[in-house]
Amino acid sequence: MKHLFANLVVLLFGASMAWGQSGGQPVVIQSVRNDKSPALRVIAENIPPPQPGELREIPLVPSPFEGEVDEPEGLDPALQSQPGTLTASMPVANWEGISNRDNADILGFFLVPPDPNMDVGPDHVVQMVNLLFAIWDKQGVLLLGPLPGNVLWSGFGGPCQNDNDGDPIVLYDQLADRWILSQFAVSSGNSMCYAVSETGDPTGSYFRYEFPFAGFPDYPKLGVWPDAYYATFRVFNGGLDMVAGALERDAMLAGTPAQMVLFSMTDLLPGIDGVLPVDLDGPPPAVGTPGFFMGFQDAQNRLFTFELGVDWDNPGNSTLDGPFFLSVDPFNSNLCGFARDCIPQPIVGDGLDAMSDKTMHRLAFRNFGSYTAMVANHAVDVDGNDHAGIRWYELRDNGAGWSIHQQGTYAPDSDHRWMGSIAMDPAGNIALAYSVSSEQTFPSIRYAGHTTDGPLGVMNVAEVSIFEGTGSQRGSGNRWGDYTMLTQDPSDDATFWLTNEYYATTSSFNWK
Repeated sequence: MKHLFANLVVLLFGASMAWGQSGGQPVVIQSVRNDKSPALRVIAENIPPPQPGELREIPLVPSPFEGEVDEPEGLDPALQSQPGTLTASMPVANWEGISNRDNADILGFFLVPPDPNMDVGPDHVVQMVNLLFAIWDKQGVLLLGPLPGNVLWSGFGGPCQNDNDGDPIVLYDQLADRWILSQFAVSSGNSMCYAVSETGDPTGSYFRYEFPFAGFPDYPKLGVWPDAYYATFRVFNGGLDMVAGALERDAMLAGTPAQMVLFSMTDLLPGIDGVLPVDLDGPPPAVGTPGFFMGFQDAQNRLFTFELGVDWDNPGNSTLDGPFFLSVDPFNSNLCGFARDCIPQPIVGDGLDAMSDKTMHRLAFRNFGSYTAMVANHAVDVDGNDHAGIRWYELRDNGAGWSIHQQGTYAPDSDHRWMGSIAMDPAGNIALAYSVSSEQTFPSIRYAGHTTDGPLGVMNVAEVSIFEGTGSQRGSGNRWGDYTMLTQDPSDDATFWLTNEYYATTSSFNWK
């Protein structure tokens, strides 16, 4: 396995939607604004001075379904309680990304969580956090930024220009050599903002879009697919509606007005939360393959998937099929009763949010020719004593539908592991990166691996430290990042890149 993890700095951030339809019927919305921006490197020359403000917390609305879990006694049956023994690759590049000090210097205030997110193209690395973004070359030379997230929509008008609210996602679309960056705008309404680069140069011009929502589009996630950019949203409008979406990729690549097709997954499977859209690594799937969505249900010990078939000629004919269920080994996602302070740190005091009610970004897909695969992960209690580990899965489809090829729960010692991100290379090797902490271990960044010839369900590659933290997070509402990102380099389709967060000193609102 060849691994390259760039700790681009631990980026930090981090009810029915009243669609008027139900039973799996689509809602089609139009972009209310779209344009082409000046080159980003030109926009960046006219950034307004910081406006000092108070400490801020980016909202994440708790799930109303957190109590609907079982709590199996004893050890997780998929538990791997010993570390792997194969020698792992050490990171070959590692540099500091955006920090909360950058937020204070540029925006005038500190905030949590960072929600570190990044992707890599042939020549660039782009990182987004709450509430900034920056661009490097692949040797770690800073080319642009850090800049406020809403600079991407400078001169665009409306909430995308005026609100800098975060929950960012950045993806490289390897099928088109483009970048897509997004965040929500919820201070003055409920909109999703998207920017698609005109070329493969992320410092150049962007095609920009605003899509309005009927409720708060919380925790938006995004994935690249040939016929659409697929997305999920936790929409709050009197309750939680878990929504699947498809954005009109061809139109957005051309800079023309675009549509979004939305379905309520909650109408088809009540009580779900934390669902992810598929995101492509490597070669595309067969023509006509629908977009996939996946989540988990604790009380039923199962995964579920949906399939969205979008018809851009007649979007009202689009379909959402599912749910399709996959039984898995019993697990308990209820860490500390879903309290935010579950993950311990040195210098006993504040704990950290385990985010154990959600599948962790990304749902990474790969086409192997004779079969396709998806890998996913989420945090669980491995022993009934609020010991956090990571349940991970490889799903395969050989033409007969998705099945569980392997599953495991990684918790090889007494440390707690959470906020994972997972990906697979063309040989079938799997990398799993995550945060680690305990009363003796400062929150740190590590990874483990599964080789394609290794025993199923086992991370047989020894754990590697990417960066060891030297401080704990104090206060800050216990909000560690809500997600992170592990991805693959499209240049060789074999090198892994990661962004995550840490603290250098025990402090509050001081993530790096």
